[in-house]
Amino acid sequence: MLKARSRTMFCFTFQPLWYTRMRLGEFDPPEMNPYNDITMEEIQSESHRFLATQAAKMSFVLLKNEKNILPLKEKFKKVTVCFYIY
Repeated sequence: MLKARSRTMFCFTFQPLWYTRMRLGEFDPPEMNPYNDITMEEIQSESHRFLATQAAKMSFVLLKNEKNILPLKEKFKKVTVCFYIY
């Protein structure tokens, strides 16, 4: 059984994920989900890849280490946070 703090953190972390999956119809029968009609050719099309690349470029975050809040050596004043999902 999860402790109260762990359970709260678990719910806080996964609530947006489950909400999104529910909105996308992942728990509905396949015939009721309109996203099932989208083919891989459409998902992996050049226009979709371009849009995904643009979204990734726009989502980069630059963090300033003001007052040394981040657990970094003092020589690092800024850090870029990015990730790649394949």
